[in-house]
This record gives sequence, C-alpha cells and structure tokens, in this order.
Amino acid sequence: CRSCHPEIPGGARYVHGPVAVQDCLFCHHPHGSMQPKVLLAEATELCLRCHDRADLTDGQHHSALEKSGCTDCHDAHGGDDRFFLKRRDR
Repeated sequence: CRSCHPEIPGGARYVHGPVAVQDCLFCHHPHGSMQPKVLLAEATELCLRCHDRADLTDGQHHSALEKSGCTDCHDAHGGDDRFFLKRRDR
C-alpha cells in the first residue's frame, strides 16, 4: 500500500495501531468496495469494531455519533493530537 500511498501517515506524531504496523487491510479492501475510500464497512462501524462505544467520553461531541461519523472529526490514520483530531476546535 505504501508504494502508492507514501503520504500515509505522513509526519503524524501519533499513528493509529493498524497504520503503525502497516495493516491497511484491517480497514480497507484494496480491490474495490461499495464504501468510500475502499473501506470494508462504513467508517464508524469499523471504528466501533475495536473502540467500545461505552468507553467513549460522555461529552456532547460523541452524543451525536449517530448523526455524524467518527471520521468527521478524527483522522483514522493518525495526527498530531493523541485523539487524531482533524481540527483543535472540535
């Protein structure tokens, strides 16, 4: 995967576990998918396969998880914030 996508994870300070061990197939199907970005399933569904919904903070930003997905705020590959936030104001 990295031969075509060397920019992932880029210079991120924190890297998501599957990305760190180059296990792209944990979330992606390289030869096609009905999901955007050749994901194996809808993004939030993939996140919740490992991240228990009950363990997420009780803050209002996670209460609307049904309306917006994890990747609306978090970069699934990693980031400079330990929670992989795309923007600090979210």
